[in-house]
Amino acid sequence: MSPHIVSLMTPLNLTGFIRETMVNTLKTLVDNRDMLLSVMQVFINDPSADWAKMAKIETLRIDSDFNFNEIRWFPKKKILSGKDKVNRINPIEILCRELENSCIPNDYKEALLNILKSDS
Repeated sequence: MSPHIVSLMTPLNLTGFIRETMVNTLKTLVDNRDMLLSVMQVFINDPSADWAKMAKIETLRIDSDFNFNEIRWFPKKKILSGKDKVNRINPIEILCRELENSCIPNDYKEALLNILKSDS
């Protein structure tokens, strides 16, 4: 658990209860990763989830020169990120990969990647 969650729960004396709940939830998700990933895959094909529109709006907000051919890969990248998380890949590696593929301006991206890689 993060120090913020521990600090929040300490006055309520719920830290142990919340920790056990989080551990059991994560264990269940990892044990049933195939089912979780199948459910996530449904959202790629769901016509009510307009991934391309959402990705385009977010991208234009940050970088107007972005290559829009990348947008169709947006949901698949999110599924791969979820798969890495349930396969217990180092969270810093996942975050670095997501930053490298993001539409954040390069100078900010490079600074964030340097900070993350220096801590790992």
